[in-house]
Amino acid sequence: DGIVIQSGFYLISTGEGADHVLVGAPEDGGESAAIVTDFDPSQDGLILEVVAENAVIPDGQGGIAMDYNATVVETELGLATLIEPAVGDGDELSALGNYTLGYAVLVGVTPEELEDAAIRVVLTNPSASSFDPGSAASVASEMDVTGL
Repeated sequence: DGIVIQSGFYLISTGEGADHVLVGAPEDGGESAAIVTDFDPSQDGLILEVVAENAVIPDGQGGIAMDYNATVVETELGLATLIEPAVGDGDELSALGNYTLGYAVLVGVTPEELEDAAIRVVLTNPSASSFDPGSAASVASEMDVTGL
């Protein structure tokens, strides 16, 4: 199954089987987030999107891969792992200009359990095509995501 979150904050349970969550960057600015209560690192996938006005994307590409940070956090639902794009700090961050992003909180999962998980972060800009290689949609297709 596939779930797309494009704006807002959602508490979700994906159910049995291989599931994928795409947390897109909201078009109206700000952030979007998924709090996933049953993420299974052995079979589920996660795609986060960052849209930055000054991101330099090669011609013919819809986006480029970037790293993510995984941090243990305490929530009302118990310990969880915050997955957020590693957008950098200082000069790197200011070079992106205005940006929007998606992130996720995976309840009951530790960063160590995510070492082999299918987690991808895509950096793109507003003028990049969502149909070109490297876009969030393209990455979802490469991960055999259905229902997105």
